[in-house]
Amino acid sequence: MSDNQQAPDPEKALVDIQMLVRAALQSADPYVMGRDLEMILTITEEALQPQGPE
Repeated sequence: MSDNQQAPDPEKALVDIQMLVRAALQSADPYVMGRDLEMILTITEEALQPQGPE
């Protein structure tokens, strides 16, 4: 994450993850499922990065 980016809001991250999980579960397309899992991983990695001094 660059210096000018802020960590995502945890509640927004959970809402985004919930939406992606629902889309992946409803899809029969392995590409869509994989894409959604990659996006979930990215969201969680960003949300769990240690916070620097503000």
